[in-house]
Amino acid sequence: LLNGLPLNTTSMAGAPLRQIDVHNIQSIQVNPTSQSVLYGSGAVGGVVNIITRAPVQQYATVAMSAGLPGFQQVDVEAAGPSKNGWAFTGGMLGQRNMGFRAHSENDQAQAHAAALYHHNGNTLNIRVLHSKSRLLFPGALTAGQLQQDRDQAGDYTGVGYHSNTHVLVHAAHVRGAMHYQLNTSYQNSLSHGHWSSVGVANPFTQHAHRVWVVPS
Repeated sequence: LLNGLPLNTTSMAGAPLRQIDVHNIQSIQVNPTSQSVLYGSGAVGGVVNIITRAPVQQYATVAMSAGLPGFQQVDVEAAGPSKNGWAFTGGMLGQRNMGFRAHSENDQAQAHAAALYHHNGNTLNIRVLHSKSRLLFPGALTAGQLQQDRDQAGDYTGVGYHSNTHVLVHAAHVRGAMHYQLNTSYQNSLSHGHWSSVGVANPFTQHAHRVWVVPS
């Protein structure tokens, strides 16, 4: 969870944690018991809730790294407060890994942006996450190919593409002794690929939309 909103993608179990700026994490809550009543079947084993805070000062960071085999990564983050209770955060990450075998490259790109508002106990948090990736699959090798050159690509190679867009909205309003929360999450995932043995694979799209109101 990110500020109480589900962050997991619809097509894969993992959450895009790289799209959360570590500079703005206030606390992390771990609940090992089932939370399916609140968050659905994906929370049957418990939840991890990452609580963020609005940036209190302007900053920008750029980080670059490289390694083997052909690994390159660039990470850019920026955030800062604005007037009238608003604050903004955003960032981009690009990564390339050439892999050990031929036709095994892995390219990933991620971007995120958030607008945060807090005034007199009223809160609005709008966050957009987007990621896309390209995976090349080298295919299996025969015993003869393995002895000849274990780094070569096999006879049946493939390439897969995946993109995911996630919009999270959290609003809270205090009225007298009541505290109302409105949470909504929309997610769209698209996957498709091409395989040398079967041609173009049909696109696979998933949508998820959740809305819930919590009076307290």
